[in-house]
Amino acid sequence: MREVWISVHSEGGIEFAVSAVHAGSYPEHLHTTVEFLLQLHAPGVALIRGHPILLQPGDLLAILPNEVHARDPSLLIQFAALEIEPGELRRLSGADFPDTLAPDDPVRLWRGALAPGEVCDLERAIRDDLTGVTAHAQRRILERALGHPLLRRGIRPRRPAGLPQDVLRQARAALDSADGLDQLRSISGFNEHYFISAFRQSFGLPPHQVLLGRKLDRTRVAVIATSSRLVDIAAAQGFYDQSHLCRLFKRAYAVSPAIYRQNVHLYPTALPPSP
Repeated sequence: MREVWISVHSEGGIEFAVSAVHAGSYPEHLHTTVEFLLQLHAPGVALIRGHPILLQPGDLLAILPNEVHARDPSLLIQFAALEIEPGELRRLSGADFPDTLAPDDPVRLWRGALAPGEVCDLERAIRDDLTGVTAHAQRRILERALGHPLLRRGIRPRRPAGLPQDVLRQARAALDSADGLDQLRSISGFNEHYFISAFRQSFGLPPHQVLLGRKLDRTRVAVIATSSRLVDIAAAQGFYDQSHLCRLFKRAYAVSPAIYRQNVHLYPTALPPSP
């Protein structure tokens, strides 16, 4: 890896990040937020539950909470990402959105959400000043995100294969519980082999890896939002020790928790007026 630049700006239920990393980074991981990923500079490939989606500069991809995703490791990854808590997104947009989508559902991808000139201007501004451009970049991408096809009325999303809807709701509730794995095991009506296979179709990973991904996402938020020592965060989130946390964190997010924290800038989020 020859280059990593990342700037994360966080306040309340919204995070904005810009990043460029080289091959080998951003393997499968997940967030508890809705993520809008804007492709910059050159084409890239996103993997949603293993399904490849080709992104051109200016394309805006929506990724739902708990959807396992990754980026093609053979390409330079340059992107801007806006992550919004589901409740905050509903408040800002005045619209609801599906809780699950097929990986290749076209409604998740807005081709040409930003024109080529806008993408070039945004990327140039970001590279010139990672912090000074924050308000402008956030506002522009948030405006586009709130107009995303995912939030438009009357859409008919294609449901992915996997767990039936009632069982999927039980599984999501179990993921939010303190004893998630035990709760998942208690969901009745299916043998273990079928349940794990169907769970993987729905989430992209087996249960224990989804639970680990959620633990890492909580850890990432703690790194951003608190000044706690990493050793204390590791203990609070259930890692064996700080070394265990750092190893898994870097595997998921391409940089160590310490570097991630160094590149966090807490600024007011450039929000539009409430609807």
